[in-house]
Amino acid sequence: MNIGCCADNKYLQHCAVMLASLISYTDPRKIHFFLIADAIAPATLDKFTRFCTRSRVRLTILDVEAELPKILGLKTIGHLTRTVWLRLLIPSLLPNEDKLLYLDADTILLSPVEELYAHDISGFAAGAVPDSIGWSCYEQLGLDSETQYFNSGVLLMNLDYFRKNNIAEKCIAFAIAHPELLKFADQCALNHVLKGHVLTLDYSWNHHPQWKEKSIGDLFSKPHVPQAGGPHLAHFVGSFKPWNYLAQIEYGDEYWRHLKSTEFSDYIPPDKTPVNMIKKALKLFIPERFRAAVRQTPRAGGPPESAASGSAAG
Repeated sequence: MNIGCCADNKYLQHCAVMLASLISYTDPRKIHFFLIADAIAPATLDKFTRFCTRSRVRLTILDVEAELPKILGLKTIGHLTRTVWLRLLIPSLLPNEDKLLYLDADTILLSPVEELYAHDISGFAAGAVPDSIGWSCYEQLGLDSETQYFNSGVLLMNLDYFRKNNIAEKCIAFAIAHPELLKFADQCALNHVLKGHVLTLDYSWNHHPQWKEKSIGDLFSKPHVPQAGGPHLAHFVGSFKPWNYLAQIEYGDEYWRHLKSTEFSDYIPPDKTPVNMIKKALKLFIPERFRAAVRQTPRAGGPPESAASGSAAG
C-alpha cells in the first residue's frame, strides 16, 4: 500500500505519530510510505528516518525543491501554509504509481487501513469524506446540491487520473485566477476541479474530534480503547490539536500514546507552563455544569483555550 504525507519541519513529528498509529493496526511490511518533505532540518529528518527503519517501514523521501516554483505564491491561510499545496504534486512525483492514500499529519488511525485502501476508485479521481463546512463554499466553487464538498486531509488518490487529466495544473490555475474563493486553500481548488469525480467515503474515515474536557473521575478510569463500530480515523482539524498541553480533545490521548513509540517522545508542549499546569489541574475539580461559566466562549472552529497551531494541512 502506498501511503503519503506532506510535512514541514514543524509537522514531521506529528507525521511520525500518524505513521505510528498506522502501523499499530497494519503490518508495516505492507506499507510504502512516501514523505513529501518541505524544508525539514537534517536532525529532524534523521529522527523520522530512524523511526521508520526501526519500525520496518519502507520509506521514500521525495525532495520537492525543484517543484516548489509551481506552488510559490499560491494562497496560504494561517496554519495552512505552502505545504498543503504539495499534495497536488504527488502524481507527477510518482510517475510509476497508480494509487496512493494521502493522510494529513494531524490524523490518527484507530483501526487497520486496509479497508480504506481497498476501495475501488478506478472510475474516480479520488475517494474522500464529505466535510460539514462545505456548505459555505458551494455557490462560489460552482458546486451543485448533489455535489458534496470533501475534506482533502484523507484522500485516496487515483494518480493515473490526476496525471491524465492535468489535475494539478488545473488546481493551480484556478488558485491563481480566484484566490478570493480559496477559503480553505488547496482543498477548495480540489473541490472545484474534481466536482463529480470523487467517490464518497464513510464519515468514519475522517472523523473530526470535538473538545472534551476531563474531570477528576477520568484520572481513575481505564485508558481509552477505540471501540468496534466507532471512527476508523481521527482528524484533528482546525486548532483542535492534541499536542498542545491545554487541549482536551476526543482521541487526544491516542496521540500521546503513539508519540511514546517514536523518536520524538521527548517532546514537551510549548504551552506547558507552570500557570497552565495549575489551570489544567484545577479544572479537574470543577463540575462540568459549572465549567461553562468560568471558561472562555469557544471560537468558531476552535477550542475554548487559545492553542498554538502548526503549519500543515488540516
